[in-house]
Amino acid sequence: LSACGSNDGLTGGTAATVNGTEIPEDKVTERIQTQRTLSSLDTEEAWGEYLAQASLTPESFREQVIDSYVEQELIDQAAKEAGIDVTEEANTVVSDMQENYSDEEAFEEAMKNAGYTKDSYRDEVVSLLQKEDLQEVKVEAEEPSEEEVLEYLKSYITGHDESKKSSHILFKKADASLAQEVLDKINSG
Repeated sequence: LSACGSNDGLTGGTAATVNGTEIPEDKVTERIQTQRTLSSLDTEEAWGEYLAQASLTPESFREQVIDSYVEQELIDQAAKEAGIDVTEEANTVVSDMQENYSDEEAFEEAMKNAGYTKDSYRDEVVSLLQKEDLQEVKVEAEEPSEEEVLEYLKSYITGHDESKKSSHILFKKADASLAQEVLDKINSG
């Protein structure tokens, strides 16, 4: 990751694979480079200070970036499986936000100050909208068959029969009255 401060730190390869979808190593490196640039962490000293203040190492920071891509890929896959498409809604949100600024340049400067590019902001909006929509999707579980219910109950009863066969029960000295009460109940059947 020491090469993350330069544009020639791209190496190719795969950082992670999520259900068959590869997350390219270069995408991770570019995200780190962009984060460093947007946060004015262009020197190794500034980068090192930032990591130290955040109790991170270059490796743990890289893992966080990979984890964010993995999470987003899982959300994308779940949204696709559920038939959720938020493209138009995301475009509307970004356009509405952009209308709050005098021009494109002012909007992009605001995004930069917030740690985003226009594209990364749109990606964040897509992710949030997908998460919201996924929370509303009802997961339909199959009803267990009668045989499955009976099998579960048998294993439950068998497990609890074992507990009835305990030969001793332990109490703290301070719980002598509780121990006597339990003993009296056991003796009375």
